[in-house]
Amino acid sequence: MLVQLLPDQVAKYWEQIKYAVHMSFPPTVEKEEVDMNKVLENLLGGNLVAWASVDRETKKIVAIVTTTFLEDVCSGTRNLLIYSLFGIADRIGKKNWTDGYETLMKYAKSKGCKKIVAFTRVDVIKKLAVHYGGEADNTLIAINV
Repeated sequence: MLVQLLPDQVAKYWEQIKYAVHMSFPPTVEKEEVDMNKVLENLLGGNLVAWASVDRETKKIVAIVTTTFLEDVCSGTRNLLIYSLFGIADRIGKKNWTDGYETLMKYAKSKGCKKIVAFTRVDVIKKLAVHYGGEADNTLIAINV
């Protein structure tokens, strides 16, 4: 099951969350330059939301996800961006993926989002996106300035 972490839970699990976010920043971020206190500030302020995927049988956290909103100012389109996704467990069960997908879909719809979007290089994640009716064809082009 995927559960949204409240600010006091973010503070309690900050070390795990910090590691998970740091290991899975989107490609638009220079992670060596990130002040993790800024990430914590955004989590506590609600600009970034932390989620924990908890295995129903073992009750252990198997993944940490963070989300934020991506707003296209030109079109007015609002999407839910999976900012980071990091698996803690060696293997994350299909039920965890399905629960997470369903939870994020409901959350995104409730917030007026049109899509859930994410960046990844991980083939398993691309296959999951396609499995759930998404597409994973786009290429991010990033050129350092």
